[in-house]
Amino acid sequence: MYDPYGAVEAEAPVPFMVPPPPPSMPYLYPDMAMPSMPPFGMYSGVGMPPPGMFPMDDQTPLLRAWSYGGASSNDYRRRAGAGLAVGKVRSASMVRSKSSTGGKKVKPNGKKEGKSDPTIKWGEALYTGCKDDVALMQLLEDIETPAGRAAIMPNLLQVVGDLACHVRGSKVLVVLFDVGDAEQKRLLVGALVPVMLHVTNDAHGCRVVQKAMDFASPEDLVRMAGAMEKDVMSCIESMYGNYVIQKIIDVMPPESCSFIIRAVQTEPAEIASHMYGCRVVQRLLEHCKLGQMSEIIEGIIEDTARLSQDFFGKNVIRHVLQYGSADHVKRVMRVITEDVVSYSNNRCSNGLVDKCLEVSTIGNHAQELQAERSALMQELLGDISSASPPFQQIMGDRFGSLVVQRLFDHARGSERGQLLRHLHGAEVLLRGTERGDQILALMRAEQAATS
Repeated sequence: MYDPYGAVEAEAPVPFMVPPPPPSMPYLYPDMAMPSMPPFGMYSGVGMPPPGMFPMDDQTPLLRAWSYGGASSNDYRRRAGAGLAVGKVRSASMVRSKSSTGGKKVKPNGKKEGKSDPTIKWGEALYTGCKDDVALMQLLEDIETPAGRAAIMPNLLQVVGDLACHVRGSKVLVVLFDVGDAEQKRLLVGALVPVMLHVTNDAHGCRVVQKAMDFASPEDLVRMAGAMEKDVMSCIESMYGNYVIQKIIDVMPPESCSFIIRAVQTEPAEIASHMYGCRVVQRLLEHCKLGQMSEIIEGIIEDTARLSQDFFGKNVIRHVLQYGSADHVKRVMRVITEDVVSYSNNRCSNGLVDKCLEVSTIGNHAQELQAERSALMQELLGDISSASPPFQQIMGDRFGSLVVQRLFDHARGSERGQLLRHLHGAEVLLRGTERGDQILALMRAEQAATS
């Protein structure tokens, strides 16, 4: 009881109550219990875990939160020792215990092991449990020496398909392509051919295949491409396989890409608007001859109106304008000119209006495209005396205003004067807006340059 004129009675201090820890979460494996997670949420791999979260003894497996990412063996060993490796849980028999083994590894049978032995049957170890970090570290050390590579290659070749599709095993193969001799690289490429389709469409395997193509001979490249011919369409539309198809187009002669062209010819417009297929079509337009691509380009041009306003198809139309013949460019420009206001004000196709002006002004076929260019410029600038001139409709749009800014680069002769007259008449409408101020700044710079 507090007495304002007397002494304060001593009260017993209230003990600080520590909140109980969160209940243990079920682990991925039924016979293991995962340690309680810290109150800030799941460990993200940034920094060190709280003390005691990953006990370092022979009875508790380590939770892995890192994978081999190009670091040195010492860095990787330190990460694994700190309990920061990713993927699986290492078995207790493979955990290092300095107190009981003197800092050396302990085999499952209890025997101590010194330096890594290249004669270990790495093929069997990698096939059944290559995801174990200790085995992977030894393998990465062994392949750095010619003797180590020669010892493990026979068994490793038996599991190339499994290694290529594993997050760390794929890095082993990439390193082998970097440090191996010509014969070892040839053997690795030969081992990849039978599993080409499966590995190509894998997130990690596609990188191994692309690396192999950098070192493959022309004969091996033909074999690798032939292994994919039976189902090339699945690779074209694959999130990962499309990169391998693009690599084939880059490194092989155009004549050897005929099987890809035949696949795209079945439905060129659909593949051109596909998220991953559009990339393949662009590579074909860059590297193959127009004679080979005639059917594909024809199918694309027939669907120009739709593809121009498609998020992926617009890139293919841009490539047709860049790499197509004069006749191909003329046909695309005629489609754009027919409804230039809609194409200019569309977020996808407004860049194609600019591309049409560019190729017809400074492109390879500029001399043959003068009639199409004049028609497009006339539609853009239009008649200033009309009630709603196309130029003002384009100028006031967030995407169309970008086309107006590009007109300063492409207008020639009397077109520049006509452009300035349009802008003078619309100066009040442009002033005060972000896009309008940018256009007016270009107009003033043009006036200053001509005065």
